[in-house]
Amino acid sequence: ASKSEYDRDEALESHAYEFIHTNKPEAIFNMKFDVIIGNPPYQLSDSGYGMSAKPIYHHFVRQAIKLQPRFLCMIIPARWYAGGKGLDDFRFEMLNDTRIRKLVDYENSADVFNGVDIAGGICYFLWNRDSRGTCEVTNYYDGRPITSERSLNEFDVFIRHSQAAQIVRKIISKHDTFLSEVVSSRKPFGLPTNYEPKDTGIPCWYIQKIGLKYANQRDISDPKNILRKWKLLIPKAPIAGQTDFSKPVGFYYDGNVRISKPGECSTESWLVAGAFDSKEEVISYKSYLFTKIVRFLILQTVVSQDVTKKNFCFVPGLVKYEGEYTDELLREKWDITDEEWSFIDSRIASNGVNDND
Repeated sequence: ASKSEYDRDEALESHAYEFIHTNKPEAIFNMKFDVIIGNPPYQLSDSGYGMSAKPIYHHFVRQAIKLQPRFLCMIIPARWYAGGKGLDDFRFEMLNDTRIRKLVDYENSADVFNGVDIAGGICYFLWNRDSRGTCEVTNYYDGRPITSERSLNEFDVFIRHSQAAQIVRKIISKHDTFLSEVVSSRKPFGLPTNYEPKDTGIPCWYIQKIGLKYANQRDISDPKNILRKWKLLIPKAPIAGQTDFSKPVGFYYDGNVRISKPGECSTESWLVAGAFDSKEEVISYKSYLFTKIVRFLILQTVVSQDVTKKNFCFVPGLVKYEGEYTDELLREKWDITDEEWSFIDSRIASNGVNDND
């Protein structure tokens, strides 16, 4: 959403600031509440806008709970499900609060606020002070509501679709290791995105419009000892510009990944998805990441254009990578039913590779 859509009157901003920065919010109002219903400000308007601004809506939720109303209902961005700046503790609190008895989820924020584009969608919840239990989750998919009774804390992140949760549950039960332990952190070689290309030195992959140039050897760090290996580089923002995740998502395809030879490094624009001893292994690994099923598993943790190693927490790491991986092969390996495959297929865009349409 644009900055103007989030801006508020200065008096309102001042009052809101007081509410979220007091240890005793009840002292501000000097009254008790039976019901609180709200659409709090979503982010600070003084230090940026869009996905780069700092969220503040979670502070309002926390303070409202401190007021101990009988019922609390708020509509907030859904990015807390799996991401958002400074939202890790809030996500843990929400997923483990059994007083959240209803959660209604919209992947496309325009379904709620016409013309407003909020990355990751929007949701509202009902918190019941006097009732604990599982949560009735309703997700609007293809214009129709799908409702299920779920425990919000089944996973460390919240998977919005019950169908997706069922698939993830089935796949991860068959494995002990996952690619979140393999994919690199940001700056795999210590070089920022704005690192200036050199005329000579160590071959280095920059942003896509610059391509392969050079970096000074003394500027490079290699804590994982992967510089001399074959590497698969993936962009840190593979779905830049897409905020409506109700539409099919692509992530990775031949045009936005790179196979990096031994001796080549990269800037922060890239993550090292995996490092191997042979070219055959990295090509096989690439085919694994290109399958719709693997990309679907990544999607379950993505609520913005950025993808980090954490987003690979549901993708199994295989003992070895050899040959070409296809969705047909993985369907058989993980017992994916026709109905489950139909759902996966509808959520992930075809990239022309490994699609079994």
